[in-house]
Amino acid sequence: MALADKLRIHPTIVAGRVRHETGNWRLLSSIKADVRRLFADQLQEPAHKA
Repeated sequence: MALADKLRIHPTIVAGRVRHETGNWRLLSSIKADVRRLFADQLQEPAHKA
């Protein structure tokens, strides 16, 4: 949280970077954001095969 405040970015950005670099996707999992909602206009649902 302190690093995010210092860099003036959202804490989930820092958490995501740490998780990616360590390969530990459970690390810092308590820090969450509704990112999907923020980019809903850019997301496409996958087409279902009939």
